[in-house]
Amino acid sequence: MHKLYIISYNGSNSSAIKETVKLHGAWFSHFDNQYLLCSTSNIATIKSALDTKIVQGVDRLLILEVELKEVKGWINKNGWDWIKNQREKLKH
Repeated sequence: MHKLYIISYNGSNSSAIKETVKLHGAWFSHFDNQYLLCSTSNIATIKSALDTKIVQGVDRLLILEVELKEVKGWINKNGWDWIKNQREKLKH
């Protein structure tokens, strides 16, 4: 079952965080160091993988599981297309 996550990161290892996020499923980033991730991995698995890339006590990491019941905002067409495509995965 696919789930949708928002991952926010503030720290010095942004490239490693991005590469780790990419390993866990379909992703999109509209803001620096913030990712939408559609994945079959659970939140604990994702956090565990990301924990190996952060400086404990210095970097900041937040992972939220979200539902796409209603979405509003101003992002580019690629972002809206990504959301539309992931919404189909989340239905199954």
